[in-house]
Amino acid sequence: MTPPRKSRPKNTYSIEIKDDTLVIQLEGEVTLKQTPDLKQEMVKALDRASQDGVHEIVVDLSNTSFMDSTGISSLVVLRKRSKELNVNMRLTNPSLQVRKILSLVQLTQYFNIEE
Repeated sequence: MTPPRKSRPKNTYSIEIKDDTLVIQLEGEVTLKQTPDLKQEMVKALDRASQDGVHEIVVDLSNTSFMDSTGISSLVVLRKRSKELNVNMRLTNPSLQVRKILSLVQLTQYFNIEE
């Protein structure tokens, strides 16, 4: 008899342009296991959006329950790319858990974080 498969937490994200802003909404757990292609998708979206004249990127973390080092790495890569393209990047509404993680790795000053 085959043991039942454990269901892993559903992780979703959306990427869209609203007005002149690229908005990325992350939900659930942002980990290597849940989002292996997230970093690549975010950077590709930023590159396309900057070519279309977008000068701001907002990463909404209000529905992000957890973020491991790969999730943090994705945000760091995105920030570096946004600086190269002269696009302002903001993190908005991080959950208490995500804010603690960013603080532990001393990135609260690195990112522009808004409640």
